[in-house]
Amino acid sequence: MDNIKFINKPSEFDFTTEDCITIFGNGPSLKDIPKGYNFQGKLIGMNRIDSFIQDHNIKLFIYIFITDNIANKEWGNEWYSSLYNGSQVSEKTIISKEVYQFLLNDSRKTTQEILSSELYVVNCIKEPRLYMFNSVVYPKEYFTKSGTSINFASQIALLFKPEKINFYGVDLGWKTTSSEKQYDPNHYHSNYFARINSGYYENARMHHVHDMLYKIFEKNNIKIKNFSPRTIVECYDVYDLETNKLVKNKEIIKNNILKRHLLTLIDEMKNDLKRMIVKFLIFMRLK
Repeated sequence: MDNIKFINKPSEFDFTTEDCITIFGNGPSLKDIPKGYNFQGKLIGMNRIDSFIQDHNIKLFIYIFITDNIANKEWGNEWYSSLYNGSQVSEKTIISKEVYQFLLNDSRKTTQEILSSELYVVNCIKEPRLYMFNSVVYPKEYFTKSGTSINFASQIALLFKPEKINFYGVDLGWKTTSSEKQYDPNHYHSNYFARINSGYYENARMHHVHDMLYKIFEKNNIKIKNFSPRTIVECYDVYDLETNKLVKNKEIIKNNILKRHLLTLIDEMKNDLKRMIVKFLIFMRLK
């Protein structure tokens, strides 16, 4: 199908240079944005952002959906609905090869509408082996998606070679939630449905990703403005939604960054130990 492009390297995206890119997270501070607000540049959103763009009657240039939540037994249908809605109100939709395969095997009529939209299927997303060292990359040979969808969206934004990037709904401040469907305090969408086993760890892990993104933005002389009133992200300047004036300076605190590195490393070691124990038990059972 001519409307679907398969991407094996970041350079295969055919984006033109843009002065400004706006990226929407899904944080609760999106609720603070008044209707009729004027967003600048090309707009990029992801995941369950569809309810926000419908509420504000805006259209995205790029909608991103690379999560496996679409196949989740608890809330997959809700995430599928967001993929459908997002793809219908965006100029371009980016999905992973796993999501594309899911759609090919899905029999719903609306799936054909998704597959008929302008799609980019990305085949070059890699999960880093050592999260703390290469969870964020400048997209040359491949992308990463670790930590937060903002990571991948920011790598897409870098392909436009922008002078500035504006963030909205990039809050963090995660609170622990159960696997049950419940009111979600961590997102704009009250029924976002995402399991947060440890709010403390998620904040540390995603702070780490933003620390790494900041280094890439700084190296490429990209000015970052975070218009998220409830944000606890430390490494970006925070601006007022109405006046566009600086309200909080970024804080590059070395000790905090080292602490987050340590927390992610400890978690990796725990996960590796769990995998080793499971493999050993399976081996002993088969013996």
